Amino acid sequence: MDSHPHGMWAIHYCKVEDITKWNVMKRRNSDGVLVSAKIYDDVFRFKKYHDAFEFCRLMNSEEPQVYDSKPARVCKTTVTEDDGFYLSNN
Repeated sequence: MDSHPHGMWAIHYCKVEDITKWNVMKRRNSDGVLVSAKIYDDVFRFKKYHDAFEFCRLMNSEEPQVYDSKPARVCKTTVTEDDGFYLSNN
């Protein structure tokens, strides 16, 4: 699975044990561990909402469940000079 350079949907996730610390997915390692993104260019982006939703559905149905996840629209910040991003909830 490859990230789409023009995609706008990302995976917003947290560990089930710590539901207060949410991250945005950069990649999923072969052992199933999710790595969080720090800048916009590192965010794993899906072109279609359905693809992001399906990824979350499969990840949330794994046994034992390690992560809770949901698709979210990712946007690049334009106010600052850094390569930041934010999630839109519409």
